[in-house]
Amino acid sequence: MRNLGQRILLLGVFIVSLTQVIAYTPYFGGPYESSGPMFLTDNGSAMWVYVALWGVGAVLALVGMIRGKGGLATLWFAFLMLTWAAGYFGAWPAQEGDRYTRAWMSAALYGGNGINALGAFYLMRHIDDRRASDITEAHKIVRRDE
Repeated sequence: MRNLGQRILLLGVFIVSLTQVIAYTPYFGGPYESSGPMFLTDNGSAMWVYVALWGVGAVLALVGMIRGKGGLATLWFAFLMLTWAAGYFGAWPAQEGDRYTRAWMSAALYGGNGINALGAFYLMRHIDDRRASDITEAHKIVRRDE
């Protein structure tokens, strides 16, 4: 199946994005009080922005899975993961007692996943460019033989 790898990647992006929406939406018993998002949203007062951004990511991933193209969804995911990592990194020195002592681990985990998503984006782009180049070369050969 064409673009199966992109669809698998986007399924992962969709799952992570949707779980963030669920975890931080007040309608589902949230928001989950995690130091990174709380740091970024002024202790949760702007959590709706965080939820909306992840919701956009879930929609982009779903549309990308249907279309078999995931560039925008993958970049959006990388942006959100790196932003999330920055939130944990910012929360780390602002610890309240022992409550957030492991924020550096979360910053590394989400930052690493953001970097992985960027790498996947550029790898997909390289593969698409290579495919287009091969098709162009094949067309040149066919025209030359005519």
